This record gives sequence, structure tokens and C-alpha cells, in this order.
Amino acid sequence: MMTCTIVDDEPLAVKLLESFVERTPALRLVGSYTDSVEAIAALREDAKRLRTGLVIYCAETQQCHELNEAFPGEFEFAPQRGDYDYIYLTQNLMHLSGKKFHAKRNHISKFMRSYPDWQYEDLNASNIPECAGFLEGILQKAIAGQSEEEVFELCMENS
Repeated sequence: MMTCTIVDDEPLAVKLLESFVERTPALRLVGSYTDSVEAIAALREDAKRLRTGLVIYCAETQQCHELNEAFPGEFEFAPQRGDYDYIYLTQNLMHLSGKKFHAKRNHISKFMRSYPDWQYEDLNASNIPECAGFLEGILQKAIAGQSEEEVFELCMENS
């Protein structure tokens, strides 16, 4: 069983994730937080209790500054080049013209062929159970016969 802690400044996202964890037998929720400093303090205490290190993945620049303010000198921040986001001009994304966007056009075409009835919906209280069910299905497939580290890597690849 994998233990997890939910940290998100969006209360609706926290509810969605809590619902997902409750319905996923392979997960055990140990805490939910909307305040990252409070969450990190709890995680630090848990790491001390377990005599392990605390590693945080996917922290954004602002979050790194906040951590450094709250816990001066206690964290080392190392960017992971493979996790960088790309910035595009809106005009370029609207038209996807030229060789540079050929692969993106192919992805969109494949998606449209594979899911002809797709639709966009805002995340809200009425569709949280459906989203949680979708995530649960992904996690159940991921967990089958895999170590905690392999499941974590799979989740990170699909986040």
C-alpha cells in the first residue's frame, strides 16, 4: 500500500483527490492540506519519524521561494530539464503552421479520430466522482505488479 499526502491550494482539487484516494484500495491518505508550508512541516516530521529524507518533485519557482522562506537553507533545489514547460505564442498555437508544429498537428488529429465525441467540461462538484473514477482506473492499471517507485514514476509521467 502506498501512503499519500494531498497538497493543493484549490479546495475543489483537494476534494477530488480525497475522493479518488478513498476509492483506491492501494492508497492510504495520511493528510490533506491547502497550505503548502503546513504540509511540508508535517511531511518533514513524518520523514524524521521514519528516518528518511524528504524529496519534493515538481515544485514551481514560486513554491521554491516560499519553501526557502519558511525553511531557510533546509532544501536543495535542482531543476529537472525534462519537466520544463514550454511557452508558445497564442497566434502560433491557433494555427499550428510550419514544420515546428507538425508533431502537434499529428497528436491533435489522432486524438480527434480516437475520440470523435470528446467535449470540454469545467471541473466542478458534479463531475468529481467521474474524474475520480477515471483516475482510479489509471492507478489500478499502474499498480498491478509494480513497485511503489514504478507507480510513482508512472504517475509523474502522466501528470
